[in-house]
Amino acid sequence: MNTPQTKTDLSSLGMHWSATPEHPIERATRHLNWNTQRGEVWHGLAPLSSVETDTTRLKQRGYAGFENKDPLNEKEIALKEAAPVKITGVTKYRLKEHRDEEGVRIGSEKKKRTRKFNPPREMKA
Repeated sequence: MNTPQTKTDLSSLGMHWSATPEHPIERATRHLNWNTQRGEVWHGLAPLSSVETDTTRLKQRGYAGFENKDPLNEKEIALKEAAPVKITGVTKYRLKEHRDEEGVRIGSEKKKRTRKFNPPREMKA
């Protein structure tokens, strides 16, 4: 699972992937507020040949788990640059605002929507 940085070019999704859903979901929803109302988690499958094992490349690309033994306990998996990834779906999180009759914000709630891709979409890490 991956939470890519907010960008319009999704030709590559980045090297940082997690084997468990907890960390990407927390990261996607951590900063949902009045200004940033959307976050997303991409679901994907990558072959073992796509996993980055070159220690020099891992350091160069900022892989935190390399020296710190995964300090956030996110079970991070680093993929090689431009490695193939089959995207099986995306979960989008958003903040739904509640307003009073005069249009003043009075609260909010987090909503999520998952879209699955069948067949999976081929993209690059």
